[in-house]
Amino acid sequence: MNSPPAFQQKIYEMLMESQYWPPDQMLAYQRSQLTQLLRHAKATVPFYKSRLNPVFKKDGTIDWSRWDEIPIVKRSEVAANFKTLQSSRLPPGHLATSTVSTSGSTGLPIKVTFNNIMGMACVANDWRSHRWWGLDWAQPLVFWQGSLKDGWEEKATTNRGSWGYPGEANSKLGESYVFERNSPIEALLSHLRKTQAKYLYTQAN
Repeated sequence: MNSPPAFQQKIYEMLMESQYWPPDQMLAYQRSQLTQLLRHAKATVPFYKSRLNPVFKKDGTIDWSRWDEIPIVKRSEVAANFKTLQSSRLPPGHLATSTVSTSGSTGLPIKVTFNNIMGMACVANDWRSHRWWGLDWAQPLVFWQGSLKDGWEEKATTNRGSWGYPGEANSKLGESYVFERNSPIEALLSHLRKTQAKYLYTQAN
């Protein structure tokens, strides 16, 4: 497998190309990917062992006409079935996994396991949205993040480097910084002024 940065770039390039595919080509690609996902889930994830039965024919192929018969997973099911939602065997090359928990502020708290490829895909998708909206990767950007590690204050004005697609020359000029999003608003605004940030990347607080 390619190194993580190179693989991330390939995801971005694929997204930029595939967004212009004709509907038939896109549908064929989506179904090829979903077929692999469905077979993997049925074989290695206890929660899905029988839940996906409606779409599987006797010969193991997928009956797409019955896709709507797969029950939608509810938040309460995710909260109650963390262990049975875990795969017993990850596909090769999916890298390390991590588990995150929600606070439950909008409903039942849940735990979700994801792998590094998911994170790389999210960054690649961000790059594509930056291109859509004409963001300038040469400008400073600040990330407001929660639960930063001890000592983050000393690094808050240290440039962490490019935040844009590395295949573009102007992205090498970009600067990025982090700040604890749960800080007092005065400290947050002061940091934005010090870094002269043009863009802010954060979640609702």
